[in-house]
Amino acid sequence: MKFSRLTSLLFCSAALIPLGAHAAMDGATRTTFTQECVAAAKKQGLNDKTAATHCECGAKQVDSHFTDKEIASLKDTKAETPAALTTKLQKLVAENCTTTK
Repeated sequence: MKFSRLTSLLFCSAALIPLGAHAAMDGATRTTFTQECVAAAKKQGLNDKTAATHCECGAKQVDSHFTDKEIASLKDTKAETPAALTTKLQKLVAENCTTTK
């Protein structure tokens, strides 16, 4: 049960990247990213606090581990996010943003 919830969150996080990804997200972009992520996480059954913590961590992973070129690719809302970048984000979130490892 927890695994499927975690998997769903990872996919939600990856899907939300185009909403706020750029090197060192500004405050407004980070807020939008986090709000959209929290809404998706709550639909998966997480409470507000857990969802907010998870989503903030996901935003930090984008800031810390993605190059400008990767982030530019993620920002392109007209093109599908490359599978390699989705996988990279999912792995980073799983490694750094979950309490059940």
